[in-house]
Parts: sequence; structure tokens; C-alpha cells
Amino acid sequence: MSDVTAELDWKQDSPYGWMHPTGWTITRYVVSGASHFMLWQGRDHRGKFDSLDIDRFCQFACRCGRTCAS
Repeated sequence: MSDVTAELDWKQDSPYGWMHPTGWTITRYVVSGASHFMLWQGRDHRGKFDSLDIDRFCQFACRCGRTCAS
């Protein structure tokens, strides 16, 4: 994951979290042995996602209608 996020704008800041320059955060939660992901910024949040789908998260974080890699 960290190699992929380095190419995009997401930076891994802990074993369970990634930050975007716009202030959005992806957090990984492990519940009963299964990973789940949540995207949040302040009181605005999205989730629970079953996979780390950077394209989906970028649609919220970039708010530009494209993925971060574009």
C-alpha cells in the first residue's frame, strides 16, 4: 500500500492511517480479524469500506471529479 500511496497524494502516517493534503484521512480498523476502512475529515465521514479503494477515496478528498493519479 505505501508504494501505491506514494505515487498518489496519500501519505501513510501510521500502520493504520493515510493522510491526503486536503485534510482527509483514511483509517483502517480491524474488527474480528477483518480489515475495514473509513474516510473522514472533521465531522464528515464515509465508510465502512471493505477494501482500500484509492480511486473511490480520491473522489471525496480531491473534489475535482478525477482520481489523484490523473
